[in-house]
Amino acid sequence: MNTPTFEYVLQKKDFINAQRLHLKHNRSAALSYYFWIWLVPILGVVVALFEWTAYLLHNEIMMRTLAPVAGAGLWLAIFLPFMRWWNVRRCWKASSETIDGGKPVTLQFNDELLISTIPGKSEGRFFWTGLIDFAEDDRLALLYIRKKQFLYVPKSALPEEAWVRVRALAPRKK
Repeated sequence: MNTPTFEYVLQKKDFINAQRLHLKHNRSAALSYYFWIWLVPILGVVVALFEWTAYLLHNEIMMRTLAPVAGAGLWLAIFLPFMRWWNVRRCWKASSETIDGGKPVTLQFNDELLISTIPGKSEGRFFWTGLIDFAEDDRLALLYIRKKQFLYVPKSALPEEAWVRVRALAPRKK
């Protein structure tokens, strides 16, 4: 490939910012996140509070009725946020070896092809026409390979003229 090579180090904060940008950009992902990570645990705690109130009021019928729901609700209130944290951590660690808290990445592209390489670990070759979406904010950009899979590139990784070219080549959802 006859293009300049851009080398940069991805930090964990870039990974977290990419997750946030994905939630902002993808409405169904955001709805799913808020439902499972916020709404379901809050409802679980509310039902557990109703169970506690029934216990304090010595309401046996309400206690027996709400006990399984309260138990499941409290379990979900603890389990779901913990699993989100665990999965984000696992995805970050699984992507490659870290050096000094970051991951080295090499990026090359021309008018037809984009090559993203984690040296010694993986290489992805993607045609611009094969990418399905593009999102960016002031910190980074996401190049979507699939609906829930993307490459993230910090704004500091490329010079402004390269970003102009990426914006021109990147696909946009209609």
